[in-house]
Amino acid sequence: MDGMHRVLKAVLEGHKFVRAYRLLVMPNPDYVGIDPDDLTYDET
Repeated sequence: MDGMHRVLKAVLEGHKFVRAYRLLVMPNPDYVGIDPDDLTYDET
């Protein structure tokens, strides 16, 4: 859920496996139908 960057990092570091967890319930998205340019990227 947090992206393919974890897979790429593992490959670049020479790992053969990536630790992952299966979510029992998929959370709802924070935003739907919003243009990416309209989103704020402030860290909270």
